[in-house]
Amino acid sequence: MAYSQGKDSVMLRFKGRWDNDKLPAAGTQTFSSLWGWTSPEGREYAIMGSLDSIYFIEITNPQKPVLRDAEAGKYLRCIHREFKTYKNYCYAVADEGPSSLQIFDLSYLPDSVHKVYDSDTLSTRAHNLFIDNDKLYLADNKVIKIRENRPPDVQFYVLTVASLADPEKPVLISHLEPPKINDEYIHAETHDLFVRNDTAYCSNGYSGLFVYNYANPLNPRLIASIQPPYPQHGYNHSSWLSANGNTLVFADENHGKELKVYDAASLKTNRPDRLEYLSTFGSNSNNGSIAHNPFIKGNLVYVSYYHDGVVVFDISDRAAPKLVARYDTYPENDTIKEESLRYYGFEGVWNVYPFFASGNIIASDMTHGLFVLSLDTVHIPDPPALNDIKVINNPFRHNLQLKIASAAQSEWQFELYDAAGHILGSQKMVLPQGVQQAVLFENLYLSNGMYILQVKNNQNIKTFKLIHL
Repeated sequence: MAYSQGKDSVMLRFKGRWDNDKLPAAGTQTFSSLWGWTSPEGREYAIMGSLDSIYFIEITNPQKPVLRDAEAGKYLRCIHREFKTYKNYCYAVADEGPSSLQIFDLSYLPDSVHKVYDSDTLSTRAHNLFIDNDKLYLADNKVIKIRENRPPDVQFYVLTVASLADPEKPVLISHLEPPKINDEYIHAETHDLFVRNDTAYCSNGYSGLFVYNYANPLNPRLIASIQPPYPQHGYNHSSWLSANGNTLVFADENHGKELKVYDAASLKTNRPDRLEYLSTFGSNSNNGSIAHNPFIKGNLVYVSYYHDGVVVFDISDRAAPKLVARYDTYPENDTIKEESLRYYGFEGVWNVYPFFASGNIIASDMTHGLFVLSLDTVHIPDPPALNDIKVINNPFRHNLQLKIASAAQSEWQFELYDAAGHILGSQKMVLPQGVQQAVLFENLYLSNGMYILQVKNNQNIKTFKLIHL
């Protein structure tokens, strides 16, 4: 029997996971966004939000994430939590209930974190935040004052900027007032933003994307915009700029909308308004997928996708981005028989962070918690002829049924792992040449959730993601 040499392939590979099934949930959501931080000693941490708390998880050993501390938010039923780090501090905001801006000193890790600020004076609720040049930017910022026997006093600010000259005591600098046309503001919100060198790229929902120069934060200037109609216009959610400042990628948070690539080099000239559209790209956009947050690292764009997981694209050719790899943290939607419902709602990955020097990549799945991944080049041998393995019942309940076509009689080994990589069961059996059906793990008690099955003989290895119901 002849075999080809196979091929090299770039893959997102599972390294570790952290979850806690006992945490409160709202439907399928327990967790929200995340960010990453590296200590001066090189230890790596994931910072992830849940409905009621913030978790500080060490991933220096990515196979064994360790929870180092957890801190409660001010409001304990919060769907949206967001984080950014600055020096040895983590800044946290929330966008439900009577919340607050919280600041945590991370310099005591891995022992613990210390909360050094918790106040609703500057921000009661904010949808997102960014930090650049010693300044804190708060998007869709609300300051809410509760008054006895009267409705709450809600002050809404499109974008608030505060000084971090003292990182533990932010001081208000200004609130953005957008320009007006015919006595109407050109946009009414800043849903999310990216800031570099005092230039703020503000994603403003259905109004589009607006770029402000904040060199003088008391008098920010609008210098460019991408307003509808632009290709596949939707709810402009978030953006990221390449390291050289030439490429801007942004996502519209709608079913079926692809990400957009724009040439941003004009922002370095005296004609910054000439942002040039280059292309769109996406994952399963024709099926209704939703891209949430893109991040650019080198020539790669890492995207957190609801339902589809972490998806990586190569934008070396900005006119024709290419899919590189994906890792699906929420395969439940693939088991829905009605294809039109597989991308219904908002489930799966909220955010991804690809900037650790080690190459570790972290992602927060709203249901399944923290995933640690790596982007690796692996050698995939071509499978022997006639060897074909199919899972008959996925999701499964009491036992697992496989259909195996063998090119010759051989011994097969079946190993079942939980999502954290712990082996739960192993079976071996000798199968003759031809098509056979194997029934596995009949006496193994399993809780509901996601599992990994590895099937192998001396010539073939295959891995399956499974759901137990």
